[in-house]
Amino acid sequence: MRVGRHPDPESSEGSSDPDTFIVHSMTHGDRHTEMSGLAARSIQHALIPAAGQGTRIHSITGNNEKELITIDGEPVITHAIREALESGCSEIGVIVRRDKEGLVSYLRTNWANTVQLLWQSSPGGLGEALLAARSFVEASSFAVILPDDLVWGAQPAIKQLIDCARTTGKSVVGVAGPEEMTHPMFADCGRIGLARAPKVEATRTHGATYNPDKAADRRAVIGRYVLPPQSFDVLDAAREVSNGELGEGPVLRTLAQRGDLLAFEPFGECFTVGVPDGYRTTKKKIESPE
Repeated sequence: MRVGRHPDPESSEGSSDPDTFIVHSMTHGDRHTEMSGLAARSIQHALIPAAGQGTRIHSITGNNEKELITIDGEPVITHAIREALESGCSEIGVIVRRDKEGLVSYLRTNWANTVQLLWQSSPGGLGEALLAARSFVEASSFAVILPDDLVWGAQPAIKQLIDCARTTGKSVVGVAGPEEMTHPMFADCGRIGLARAPKVEATRTHGATYNPDKAADRRAVIGRYVLPPQSFDVLDAAREVSNGELGEGPVLRTLAQRGDLLAFEPFGECFTVGVPDGYRTTKKKIESPE
């Protein structure tokens, strides 16, 4: 069994930013051309950010890069690359620092003909990582897969988000299910707020508007996104006024305010391996299931 796959018969669907996004049902008639229009485009580009320092998992990794820790016998970076490939993405960029020599060597040895290495000078948040990939993506919509987060099941998680984006013409962020929110491994993940409404046809899909005071149901953001190319302009503007790490929050906020963001619960069991407790739990559940 591989990451992104789940034997659900009905299957057909980490941010450090503190903002909360309220999610409700929505129609798909009116679209803002500035940040949407995903429906008619195939998503060929996938970005895999891997330039972080991995300080939270250092007690497990020691001097090794966190992207090389193994789950089910393979490094998590390999699971992320395969998820992109199995989702139909033909242009895969791994965003990495040159001083992560072990990871760079692994990618060049095993994936030289599959991925393009995109260089980030220093870690500075997911927003900075995405900006490092701007010339690679150009004017295309793109998927984002964080290798820290795994969705273990029958269908690749990012493919589920891509299908949702194609169907609705909206950008999409992945969220954990309600039963997964009780696990401490998700304590440090970013949150969005969900509020179901009767007109939602797909129970795993929720529309989003930015209004942090009315969250009815808060969920952890898992590291899966489908975003438009205009995201880079939003991040550029946010960088000019940022005093610290640049997260993806400005993009999600802009999309949500325009009614162009969906939250999606992919089929599969969600894990985050970027913290020691999450890594141990993931290893146990996947490699030694009861």
